[in-house]
Amino acid sequence: MELYFSSISNCTCNHETNTKTQNFSNSYPFQFSSTKGFRNTRPLLGFNPILIAKRKEFWPLHCLLKPKPTPVRSPSLVDSKLVQEMVAPPSIQFDVAQLCDQLEYLVMLNDCKEALEFFEQVPSCVKIRASTYDALINACITVSSRRYAKMLVSRYLSEYVDIDSDSNFAANSEFDIYLYNRLIFLFVKCGLIHRAHRLFEAIPKRNATSFTMMLSGFNSFGKYLEAINLFLSVWNRRPDWTPHIFVSALSTCAGLSIERLGRQLHAIVAKKGYFDNNSFVFCALMDMYAKCACIKDAQKLFDLMPEKTLTGWNTMIAGLAFNGLSEEALDLYNEMKNTEVGMDKFTYSIVIRVCARIGSIEQGKEAHACLLQSGFGLDLVVGTALVDLYGKWGSMEDACSVFDQMPRKNVIAWNALIGGYAYHGMGCKAVEMFNRMVKEGFIPNHVTFLAVLVACVYTGMLGEGRSIFENMQKDYNVKPRAMHYACMVDLLGREGLLQDALNLIQDSPCGPTRNMLAAFLRACRAHENMELGLYAAERLCSMDPKKLSNYIVLLNLYLRDGRMQSAKKVMNTLTEQGLELSVPYTWIEVKKRPYRFLVGDKSHPQSAYIYKKIGELMRELQKAVPVGEKVKFVLPDVMERELTNHSHHSEKLAVAFGLIGTPEFTSLQLMQPHRICEHCHAFIQVVGLLTQRDIVVRDASRFHHFSEGKCSCNNYW
Repeated sequence: MELYFSSISNCTCNHETNTKTQNFSNSYPFQFSSTKGFRNTRPLLGFNPILIAKRKEFWPLHCLLKPKPTPVRSPSLVDSKLVQEMVAPPSIQFDVAQLCDQLEYLVMLNDCKEALEFFEQVPSCVKIRASTYDALINACITVSSRRYAKMLVSRYLSEYVDIDSDSNFAANSEFDIYLYNRLIFLFVKCGLIHRAHRLFEAIPKRNATSFTMMLSGFNSFGKYLEAINLFLSVWNRRPDWTPHIFVSALSTCAGLSIERLGRQLHAIVAKKGYFDNNSFVFCALMDMYAKCACIKDAQKLFDLMPEKTLTGWNTMIAGLAFNGLSEEALDLYNEMKNTEVGMDKFTYSIVIRVCARIGSIEQGKEAHACLLQSGFGLDLVVGTALVDLYGKWGSMEDACSVFDQMPRKNVIAWNALIGGYAYHGMGCKAVEMFNRMVKEGFIPNHVTFLAVLVACVYTGMLGEGRSIFENMQKDYNVKPRAMHYACMVDLLGREGLLQDALNLIQDSPCGPTRNMLAAFLRACRAHENMELGLYAAERLCSMDPKKLSNYIVLLNLYLRDGRMQSAKKVMNTLTEQGLELSVPYTWIEVKKRPYRFLVGDKSHPQSAYIYKKIGELMRELQKAVPVGEKVKFVLPDVMERELTNHSHHSEKLAVAFGLIGTPEFTSLQLMQPHRICEHCHAFIQVVGLLTQRDIVVRDASRFHHFSEGKCSCNNYW
């Protein structure tokens, strides 16, 4: 409870009088000689006469020192006398000032919806003062109601604007540029960007704030072309530019990746001296350079900042992550922890997403712990990032726990959870979550259907996948895209229905795509259908002639089929195209440090121990289960001759190093840009069983979650 001692002297109890009279001055159980004190007085003990006025009964002062009973809230704070006077014939007059005062009081008490409902009852003949409209704009933004926004702007224009025959503002119209800017801002905040633009174009005078509002509105809705056209159209006519306009224009350049214009704006900003004590200008320039792939220029600006603010740190970390420099982003985050600058939820959400990308589960958990210690709740952004992190890297219990703790969820959060189950071969659970999502009233989008179809593919749930694919447009009005057709091709091919898969590719309204043909090729290799496999590989090479992996797959198929002349032609094409064979490598993080291993790599200081561990594992593996030395399916981007010495594969080196460098109870997370070969897949599967470790491998095709001697892909990848 809060007690405003400075305001008690300005009010007298009038509870009994209030029950008899209904005029505005006595509609509260107090009479206020001044209302300004309530805004600036310091609360003590929790007594607020304005809040007490909202209760039907008035408690004596001694009740305030005890646990108070549950109050019975009055149905409305609106003065019934005023309402009766408003609906009375026009001959009956009432005080408009009192009406406006009560509307502003309702907004001040945060009864925004009630204030708007009360305003809706006010007859159109009553002219509301401008300050009341300003308060009602705040109320409308708070409730985020498009209907009230349209009503409010229409009412204001009808009262304060005269329209001439050309539907323009008449010369005798009252003009308040501040309030017009507020109305533009209201439309933007309520998602009515087109109405905001029409109002912006209609007003006869505009200032720098008007342009800033409109540019920011276009940027927030991704309408960067409209924003840049607006900026360029008035460039030579606006001498009163402010730093905020340049910040909005730089955001537009970042959205369109227009480096040249961004550099010109940088020069103008420097010439006008806007860098002085304007950290937000630094941040806007850093963001622009980062999104234009000029990360070194962004780093230079960050180093030049006189005082590195929280926004500056966040912008630089996000810029590094945006350009794929995940390790550098985490290094900068660790550097930030050693400064006196505090972190916010945006900082943690960036770091968690970076950890999800590179498989840094330890740093992700540490960021999660810091988030909770800082007192931040699990909002949509941070909660979804954590669900994505834990879901991708096999900690589904943690993902579900975070998801259940989120106070509010949206479709993106549900997609992250369903995707987590899909990645790890838990198709039944993914379909169950999909049905639960629909039951709770959430409308699935194309990403949702992609996640649940992937779950069906990874688990081999042909019936459920077909049903979901066929009903997604009929029941949910979501038209299947090329990616959904690719999932169905993969699902049919997995079950050996190659002809059905080929028919679906040919009948697809999207036409044969690379993903469809790649899924079909994978099925042909798995079921050893050389004829259809060659067809798919040749089509892939013709569709994407610069992609090396397509040629390697085709080359290996020709060699297996004994077609040496065709293989020679492929080699000549590789030489003509200037394509070089890539060296396979695998990443693993141990004790928050990333390590990269190449095939046959001996550069690591612990190489002797690593190869010794591999020898021990190979001997145990041979005792546990015989693994053939012949590789049936080679990597799509590695030549078959590079697979002769299986014990030197990068996956085995990374797993061996992880086993000797981490405690026995920890899981291992590996990443690599190529597909895992059959021998390494069997090796990791058995090693996980022997060591009782969970091992997650993210290769070029999917996540492989090895647990208790099984893989989430069910030996199909």
